[in-house]
This record gives sequence, structure tokens and C-alpha cells, in this order.
Amino acid sequence: MSTRHGRLICRVSHFIMPPIVIILYMFQFTKIGPDPIAAFIICAGFTLSHIAWNIPWVANVALIPLLATNPDEAALLASRRATYTALAGIVFSYMGAPLAEYLGQVTNNEVLGYTLLAGLTALIMAICY
Repeated sequence: MSTRHGRLICRVSHFIMPPIVIILYMFQFTKIGPDPIAAFIICAGFTLSHIAWNIPWVANVALIPLLATNPDEAALLASRRATYTALAGIVFSYMGAPLAEYLGQVTNNEVLGYTLLAGLTALIMAICY
């Protein structure tokens, strides 16, 4: 792969995919239409959002050896990435359920509360990305 194509893939994975993930991720936590259609939309949202999510995720993992000048620096970059991923999981475990409940009460729709929470957390992910 040439450098030109490598740059294109980098731009796609870092600037185009995160907004796509936001929309697709929200479909996992919504109910549109009757139950069979809603189930299809949720499954499609799950599958497509994870495909779109894994492209930039793997691109970042692949960059670690290129950015590091020695094995110690590579270990530092990988461990820092893992630390912040774990920290995000801890923060969400404390704030996720109460915030979804609050958004559901504000909108008078429990499903919409989870949909908005999914969109909000995906937006935070895209901003911090």
C-alpha cells in the first residue's frame, strides 16, 4: 500500500468513522416499529457500529509500533491506551444507569433515555478520539 493510500485510510478511520459510529451505535438502543423490525434494526446497528468502530480502533493499535522508538516506549503507549480504556469503563459503570434513567424520566420514554445515553457516550468518544 502506498503512502497516499495509507494517509487516506488514516483520515477515513479517524475523521469519518467516529460520526458514523455515533449514529449506528444509537440504533442498538432504540425501538423503531414493530418487534421484528426493531430487532432487525438493533442487530444491524450492533453489527455495523462494531465494524465501523473496529476500523479506527485497530488503526490506533497498528500505530503503536510505528510511533514507538523502542520496546519500552511501545509498552508505555499500549499500557496508557489500556488504562484509559479501563478508566472509561469504570466511569460509565457509575454514570450509565443513573443517566439513562434520568434521560428516560425527562423524555417520559425509557427507550429514548437509553438511545440518548448511547448517542451522548458515543459523542464523547468521538470528541475524545
